[in-house]
Amino acid sequence: MNRLTQKYSSKLVAGVAGASVALMSAVALAATGDSPQSEDTTVTIIIPEKVSILRLDDIDFGTWDLVGAEQGTDSLCVWTNAGGGYTVQITSDTTGYTLENAGTATSLPFTVEWANTAGATSGTTVPYNTATGFNLSAPTTPDCNAGTNSTLIIDIAEADLAAAEADAAAYQAVLTVEIAAVP
Repeated sequence: MNRLTQKYSSKLVAGVAGASVALMSAVALAATGDSPQSEDTTVTIIIPEKVSILRLDDIDFGTWDLVGAEQGTDSLCVWTNAGGGYTVQITSDTTGYTLENAGTATSLPFTVEWANTAGATSGTTVPYNTATGFNLSAPTTPDCNAGTNSTLIIDIAEADLAAAEADAAAYQAVLTVEIAAVP
């Protein structure tokens, strides 16, 4: 009985080995047909519309020296991969474009401009809560190559400063700057 088991085992192994050789030969033939051979493949990627705003800092006018108007600027980075540029829409936590003083319950109006270049002192007026369109000033990376390419400009007229009620507390507003891609 031991001998029969051995023979049977040998035949089983030989059968599997034979099948393996036959299978490998079929695979080899399928892979090595006439030359040349080619296959097509499709490569795809979806690029979603993106926009970013970076390096927007606070603007602190300090103490008014009683002479002239005041201007505060902040250079920042705006980027989009949309071919049509972007819009800027600005709102505040106060009524319109006003700085409010909690100590006196008075307000001080200001205007907002946007420039499509860094370090600007004048730009396009951005009406309150109104999307205003711009094109990117130059092709750039999402982080503006660690630099800036746009400027937020805040102006306070001398007449408004002179008419404002004095108080040790600062007049202030929090602006929300929204950038949207234009396809």
